[in-house]
Amino acid sequence: MDVLIAGGGTGGHLFPGIALAQEIRRRNPDSRILFVGSPRGIEVRAVPKAGFDLELLPVSGLRSMGLKGVILGLIRLPIAIFKAFFLVLRFRPQVAISCGGYAAGPAVLAARLLGIPCIVLEQNALMGTTNRILAKMATKIMASLPVKGANPDKVEVLGNPVRPDLLPIREKEYQPKSPTELLIFGGSQGARALNEVMMEVAPLLVKADTAMRITHQTGTADFERVKQAYADAGFNNVTVLSFIDDMASAYEKADLILCRAGATTIAEVTVCGRPMIMIPFPFAVDDHQTANAKAVEDRGGGILLPQSALEPNRLFQLFNELVDVPDRLIAMAIHSKNMGKPEALRDITDALEQEVAHV
Repeated sequence: MDVLIAGGGTGGHLFPGIALAQEIRRRNPDSRILFVGSPRGIEVRAVPKAGFDLELLPVSGLRSMGLKGVILGLIRLPIAIFKAFFLVLRFRPQVAISCGGYAAGPAVLAARLLGIPCIVLEQNALMGTTNRILAKMATKIMASLPVKGANPDKVEVLGNPVRPDLLPIREKEYQPKSPTELLIFGGSQGARALNEVMMEVAPLLVKADTAMRITHQTGTADFERVKQAYADAGFNNVTVLSFIDDMASAYEKADLILCRAGATTIAEVTVCGRPMIMIPFPFAVDDHQTANAKAVEDRGGGILLPQSALEPNRLFQLFNELVDVPDRLIAMAIHSKNMGKPEALRDITDALEQEVAHV
C-alpha cells in the first residue's frame, strides 16, 4: 500500500498519523509511506525519528497569525499547492490522508484533484479548519469522537490510537478506594489554571478533612509554588510532580481525574475507563476542547466544568459530592470505558485497507 500522510504542526495531529504509518508498515513492510508537513511543525523532528520519509511544503497558518502572518500565508499557499502537485505526481499514492493542521491542505487537495482518494483523520469533536475544508471532498472521515458539521454518511467513529501500555488497565475492575485517588494533570507542560485553583482548594480539603489522596502534575514552571502551597495548607496526602514519566501507572491507580480535554487525553482516559472532571483549555482553536468535553459529558463519562466557572468552592464541592457517592464514580467510569476505543489503531488501519481495496 502506498500512502501519503499530510499534516502535523502539533503532536495531537501528528502522532496518530505516525501510529497509523507504523501499523501499515508492520502489516506490510513493503508499503511506501510519505509524510508531508511544514518546516515549522513538530513533524520536522518526529517523522525522521520514527523512520519515515518527509517532504516539506512552504505553507503556514492563516488563523490567529496577525495581518503580516496572513499575508505571508496567502503568498505561500499557491506555491505550496503547486509544489504539492508535483510531489503527488512523483509519489503516486493510492490514498492521501489528512491528520489535520494547515500543512495537510495543499498536499491532500492536490491528491484529490488528481483523482486520489482522500481520508480525513480527525481527533476532535469539532474539526479544525483544514480538515473541515478537506472533509467536503473526502471519501471517508475517520473520527475519534462524534464530529459536528460533517456528512454523517462519511463518518466512522473509530477512536484515537493510544499507547499499548494503557490497554491492560482496561481489563481490571474499577473500584474506587478510600481515600479517593485524584490525578491532576494538564499535559506535559501542566495547566496553570488547574494549578492555581488547587492551591486554593487545598486548605478547604484540610479543613473539611476530605478523604482524598492527590497526585498533581504541575509542569516545571509552577512546580515549586504548588508544592509549597500544599505544604502551607497542611495537606500532606499529596505527591507533586513536574512531569509524570509513567502515565500508565498514574491512570491505573486513579479513581478520579482532573484534566484538560485534548483529544489524546480523552482517548487515553476513556480507554482506561476512568471518570473525569474536564476543564477545557478555553483558547484552543475553535474551542474544540469544550466540544470534546461535551461529547464525554453527554455520554456520562465525565463532568464538564468551564474554566470561566473554575472557582475553588465549586471544585471543592464537586470533589466532595463524588467522594461521598462512590456509586456515581462507578457509573461515570462505566460510561467512560464504554466510550473508549482500545482497538482504534487496528480499526483505522482495517478501514484504510478496505478503502484502498475499492480503488
